[in-house]
Formats: sequence, structure tokens, C-alpha cells
Amino acid sequence: MVYNYCIKIRQEADNRLEKLCSWFPYDIFNIELDFLYVSPLNLDTTLKTIHQSVIYPRRMFLSRDYGPNMVLSLFADTDAPLDFLRTILHDILVYAFEADADSVNLGRKVIKLIVEVLVVEPDEDDDYDQAVDVSLSKLNFKPASRSSIRTLKRVKLGDDGALLPLKKRRKLDCLSSKKQCTICLDEFCDGEELVWMPCGHVYHNHCLVTWLETSHLCPLCRFQMPS
Repeated sequence: MVYNYCIKIRQEADNRLEKLCSWFPYDIFNIELDFLYVSPLNLDTTLKTIHQSVIYPRRMFLSRDYGPNMVLSLFADTDAPLDFLRTILHDILVYAFEADADSVNLGRKVIKLIVEVLVVEPDEDDDYDQAVDVSLSKLNFKPASRSSIRTLKRVKLGDDGALLPLKKRRKLDCLSSKKQCTICLDEFCDGEELVWMPCGHVYHNHCLVTWLETSHLCPLCRFQMPS
């Protein structure tokens, strides 16, 4: 089945979000995705809508190591074909780099990007009166619960390995190959408190707590914490 895809990317100022995130220790992107399936008989007739609103640390989103996977995660529920994903992956990252370098965004804590995708379904049935609008709205900009943040496992880097459980020692050993918090992109240092998400990703304690107080999703894999 062949679909036609129309893509539009734009910036939008959001002073409310700018004020809300003013205390963040790092700059962020707020990416809003509107993925619309429409009737070929009437482009004003929406058959299905997928909406996502996600925040990402800006430096991490612009990095070669993490940016592409973050973009692809936005489209996990869309069933979009690989050729389309390759195209829009490049378009979004290029636009994000240009927005970050734009003087109009100098000093802004939040850069908000709107990604609109219009998908025209093939005309296999003329009777679209029976089509029902399906909303898969996923507004992910909500904090994790305080209790779930408190129960996360924490350890100080450099703790005596002999005093740690075997599973935790293995996790600390893994950090030797990637000693970097993927929220602030600073290296882990001995004596710093680290925290593990249930999905297994490791961050500075203060970075992750700050993140989870705004978003209940893991910054890397979008694992959902209780909210």
C-alpha cells in the first residue's frame, strides 16, 4: 500500500514553556509531532491523528551519538516506512542545528519545533462517511511521581566494589567505557552520586531528578516512570 507524505517543520515561540523551564541547568528542545492520516477525497477529513510532545536536552539531541535515535523514537507508533524515516531524520536534525545557531534563539532555554506530517491514504473505498476519528494523543510533558523518583537506585561512583552487590558492581564496571551523563554530557567523576532508571540507563542523580520533575520519560529510550 503506497502513501503520500507531506512534511512541514517550523519553529514556534512558547513563552509559557520558557518560563516553566527557566530553572533547568541545561537548554532543551521541545519537539511536537502531529502525524495526520487524511482522506484522499477530502484533505480536511482526518482519519487518524498521532500527537507527541517531548522534551530533549539540546546538546544531546544535536550530538551524533544520540540525536538520530531520539528522532526515530518520535515515530515509533506511526508505522512509517524506512525511506520516509531516513528523509525526515535528516530534515529534522538539519532544522534543529539551524534553529540552535539562529540568533533569534540566543539565550533561550527552550527551542520549540513543530513537525507536521500529512499522510494521504490510498483511495480504496469511496465510502469515507464510516471513518471514525481516532485520537492517539500522547502529551508526554508530565512529571514522574515523587515516590517513584525516591525509590530509584543510587550509588556513588568510586564506592568500594567489594561492598556492592554483584549486579551493581557490573553496572559500575560498564561505566568505564562510557563515563558520561547523557543529560548534561559531562563526564562522571569519582564521588558523584549516580542513579539508575528501571530501564538500565545511568545519569547524574541531580540531572535525572531535575529531568523527572518535568518529564516522566527516560531521556534516551522513553521508558515511562509512574506519573
